[in-house]
Amino acid sequence: TISARTTAFEVFFGALRQVAPDMPGDMMSFLNAADEAQVRKVIEFIVARRGMPTTTIIAVLNAVIALFNPNDGFVAQHREVFSERFPGMPAEDDLIRFCEQVVESLYAEYGAWMDKITVGRSSFKAVDVILRDDHPLDAYHAIVEHIDTRTPPRSVQELEWARCQRRAMLVHLLEVLPLRRKDLASLILLEEDAAPPSFASLTRRNHGVVYFKNGKWRFRQPKTVFKNHGSPATSDIDVALVNWRDLYDRIDRYVEARKVLLGDGPDHGQFIVKDNSQSNSKPEEPLDADE
Repeated sequence: TISARTTAFEVFFGALRQVAPDMPGDMMSFLNAADEAQVRKVIEFIVARRGMPTTTIIAVLNAVIALFNPNDGFVAQHREVFSERFPGMPAEDDLIRFCEQVVESLYAEYGAWMDKITVGRSSFKAVDVILRDDHPLDAYHAIVEHIDTRTPPRSVQELEWARCQRRAMLVHLLEVLPLRRKDLASLILLEEDAAPPSFASLTRRNHGVVYFKNGKWRFRQPKTVFKNHGSPATSDIDVALVNWRDLYDRIDRYVEARKVLLGDGPDHGQFIVKDNSQSNSKPEEPLDADE
């Protein structure tokens, strides 16, 4: 918006006045953004003033990049505004190349500061090693293994043991059964040896179930619950879960941990349950997708 761009320019010139206090007022121009050293000083001033890199830097760089756009930027279209005041302004024939060089320099700064601003914040950066791995399931399972090594014995810290079982269960289950968080939150655990509900019943209730039958853990969910249920490739599902990396043992341990996590709170039937030891858990309400 005009307001946002105006604010970005005010930040740029305000910082420029601080880092170049001796610069004459009539030399304060957008052309100062063509000076890599000045731009870097401006950004470093913003960082020092805020105490950390912020998105303000990106907003300022975006604003001046737009000004120098060689195709339709203000500088390229209105050379006469600057040429009268700045003898060093490139000739008209060289102006486009000048703008291209400035934009290239500003984008280099943009990329460097974007990395500093987003490091540790992007969910994809955290799993980048997995996304680039030739065997992503093995890399993904390393998370489960790390949780296992940090799980205390049940006899020493039962509550923390139960929490670790839930964390590992979530990741391990999704290696075998990728579900949206909405579907995972509404996934129901049937009591042992209970017959699974019909697909019609599950459709009305809009969820799937995990249940144990004939020595296997199974998953059942009607097609209407899946995101792309209108696709001809989607159908009702009732399959035995693959016992990959001892998934069955992990489910058995989690079912025990589930009782600990519920505590004195009601059992809403969900496979994944809240940790009712937390003061803000609100055990009377079922777990939602965000939680």
